[in-house]
Amino acid sequence: MRVSAEIAERNEENKITEKHVTLAEQKLELDRVVELAKTQPRHSQLTLYSILKLFSKGKEPILTGDVYEIYVSLCKRNGYRILTQRRISDLISELDMLGLISTKVVSKGRYGRTREIKLAIAKKPFDILKSYFSDLYEA
Repeated sequence: MRVSAEIAERNEENKITEKHVTLAEQKLELDRVVELAKTQPRHSQLTLYSILKLFSKGKEPILTGDVYEIYVSLCKRNGYRILTQRRISDLISELDMLGLISTKVVSKGRYGRTREIKLAIAKKPFDILKSYFSDLYEA
């Protein structure tokens, strides 16, 4: 309600309406998602950034192996130690539990199992995070 009141006040309106509450909810969700992603450990950030890059290229479905390839190139470019694909798979599971992505395990028959990954965040946090991680890891 406090954020709703601040939005109404900024718009020089005397009453808090449903519109203000909706805008406040969106702002709080945006702040939560962005702060959650920014406070993750470096390799979790690199993993999430790899997913964001694949998503922005229109790659669907995004598979664990695709994420790992981008992750490895980011680590090499930035001079970070490369974690195993198994560990990156664990980080993907953690990002799923945090609600930043959603995953589904699929069987590829004799080629094993993989995860199909989808983003679970809206466009605005996506754009903010992609820009933030780009500045951080592409410089």
